[in-house]
Amino acid sequence: MTRPKDENDLQKREATGVIRASRFVRKYAHSHRAINIQAISLIHREIFREAWPEIAGKYRTENVEITGSKHLPPHFSKVSEMMLLFDNELKNSVKECELVEGYILDFNGDTKEKFDAIEKILNLAARIHHIITFIHPYVEGNGRTARLAGNLILERFGLVGLSVKIV
Repeated sequence: MTRPKDENDLQKREATGVIRASRFVRKYAHSHRAINIQAISLIHREIFREAWPEIAGKYRTENVEITGSKHLPPHFSKVSEMMLLFDNELKNSVKECELVEGYILDFNGDTKEKFDAIEKILNLAARIHHIITFIHPYVEGNGRTARLAGNLILERFGLVGLSVKIV
């Protein structure tokens, strides 16, 4: 794959990558493969494999600043360790959601249990989004990756993924 020839080409490739990554998330959610930090890196890889292949799915090896934000992401040397810690939390949280998954689909079940199950899944989707944007493990595309990873959680457990249009 050749590098984008200009900024317009780069933006087109990234937009196509987000669409490809959205399709990947949908398929992955229904495959029942493990949801872990490797899956998150696969999402990132799908976004950037044609636009910026040298960073696609790889943790950053430099410090970054977020334009317009006071948050300073952790030093790049801490990214792998922080993501591994999150991986353990993520595995446990996914298991907890698997335990309540049936309540969502049980139309005759207890409404309180359904709401509790949905709340647990929504909290996990929000948590995965927060952790990715806080750690900022990639040089570029952390927000897009975080939104799609949140959708992976929602879609895995029978909810509808979110689509946010920025105008």
